[in-house]
Amino acid sequence: MAHGDLFETLPDPLICIIISFLTFKEAARTSILAKRWRHLWRSTKTIEFNERFFIKPADPQETRENQRSNFIDFATQWIKSYKDNSSINHFSLTISNPKDQLSLPLLDKSIPFSLSRKAKSLRLDFTDPAWEQQQQQQQQDHLDNHPLEAIDLPSNVYEHGALESLELFSCKFDMSELVKLRNLKHVSLGWVRLLLSSLKALLSNCVLLESLSLVRCWDIDHVQVKGTRGRNLKLKSLVIENCDFNENWLEIEAPRLKYLKYNGMVSSYFDVQVAVDMEEADLDFRHYDGQAILGLGDVLLRLLNLLNPTKLTLCSYFLQGITSGENRKGTSLDVKHLKLKTRMHNNEGWGINFMIYSCPTLETLIIDIGSPANRILQGFEAPYNDENITWRDQTFGYVCIKRTLKVFEIKGFKGYLNESYIVKNVIKYGRVMEKLNIYISNEVDHQANGMNPEGYIRTARDILAQTRKASPLLQISIFTTTS
Repeated sequence: MAHGDLFETLPDPLICIIISFLTFKEAARTSILAKRWRHLWRSTKTIEFNERFFIKPADPQETRENQRSNFIDFATQWIKSYKDNSSINHFSLTISNPKDQLSLPLLDKSIPFSLSRKAKSLRLDFTDPAWEQQQQQQQQDHLDNHPLEAIDLPSNVYEHGALESLELFSCKFDMSELVKLRNLKHVSLGWVRLLLSSLKALLSNCVLLESLSLVRCWDIDHVQVKGTRGRNLKLKSLVIENCDFNENWLEIEAPRLKYLKYNGMVSSYFDVQVAVDMEEADLDFRHYDGQAILGLGDVLLRLLNLLNPTKLTLCSYFLQGITSGENRKGTSLDVKHLKLKTRMHNNEGWGINFMIYSCPTLETLIIDIGSPANRILQGFEAPYNDENITWRDQTFGYVCIKRTLKVFEIKGFKGYLNESYIVKNVIKYGRVMEKLNIYISNEVDHQANGMNPEGYIRTARDILAQTRKASPLLQISIFTTTS
């Protein structure tokens, strides 16, 4: 029997189980595989109604209103025609402006539908896509305005004890009722007002909690994630992203934590207790012009040593700030996979060297250039601001480059001096290197006589032609990207 016929031998209920492992969008695509598959996807246990799949932001207002109407009609009819009365795994509704007359009927049908099917995972997202851009502008202008939550969480959700995962975005809730959902293992809250007392209540009552995500929350006094009454948290994953705190300090006491993502203002105080075998940390600090940076290097270094993950992602702010402390040489970490988001500016050079030196068993190094978030701090200069010292060949004679580094990627390559130096030195000193990937920037640089991707490619090829490989196993690839 041909491999393509294997699915034909499976009964419909089994195929529906398989389809339920796909996203809702992927499940819908299975309807074109064959006549038999046309309606099977409608029994999926993973249901996601997302307004943004239907609406194109660039279209005229009238067109977008029609697209929104089509989305609501689709979701309403889909719920009406759903025949399977058994429980579902996941239900998600993403719709902006849920209180308008067009949206309310869908809201009245969809949430009771998910609860009647005993959904274990519920996601309600009522944010407006335009808010993100507005919030970024407000941060640049040092404003503190937040959109009000779009809607209150329906009271029947609090009675749904089967819930194991709950995600609420721009959805106001009563924490005294929410904590009655004792089976919750995964909670994500975004675009909501969240008091420290509410956060503490969540952590102390939902004792099965394994992952917590806070995105664009406000009115939190400070971050305090820890157990109560002598009981340690079971938390394994923690995401804190672009939240506004009244006090700028962070305390995490989660001895099982394996993953931490923190995106926000750098704190003058970090007290972190995580798993000894921490798997991944992603640190992306926000900074206001005029904020003091001198001395923060000691705070950042302490945080680095407390986390000591296997996989680490660091921002440009970290690379600039780490050298402002007493230790400018480096530490000793167990990091195997290091990603640096950078501009490859001279002010970041010593921070990049600091991190390479601090990872003696590093196997993968990724340099990600060009993100708008990679800001060079105004009024700050690195300890030694001479590219001939910062980027000279000797700075790459580190243990990891010579002995352990196998994979190096540079993204957004334009061939500037600092970029070229790091590529040359990895090739020149990387004795066990196996893979070097150069991803060419798709930007035209008007400050460099209109240099374009074709010019960047020529520069990369010149470097490769002129540099002798230290590793006989090294394979080098150049990739171009499209806008």
